[in-house]
Amino acid sequence: MVSLCLSQTSHAPNRPRQLLRLDGLFNPQVPHRHQRVLRSHLSFIDFLMSAAASHESWLPRAEQESMLREAAIMHWYREHG
Repeated sequence: MVSLCLSQTSHAPNRPRQLLRLDGLFNPQVPHRHQRVLRSHLSFIDFLMSAAASHESWLPRAEQESMLREAAIMHWYREHG
């Protein structure tokens, strides 16, 4: 005898209406789940905002960009070629 177990860990949404929406399979529809996802991404969003605000300190200048790109290509093909 084979038993079929449908648990909460399956990838199907718990709310049937979510199946009818294109984004329902991938986005949490219940408000408390949405808040939990936002809380878990808060530090990452903070990092991205800080990086974007201080792009002058880590983004290469125009005269360095072509040299760095060429060095990266040379390094890539030396290592993987």
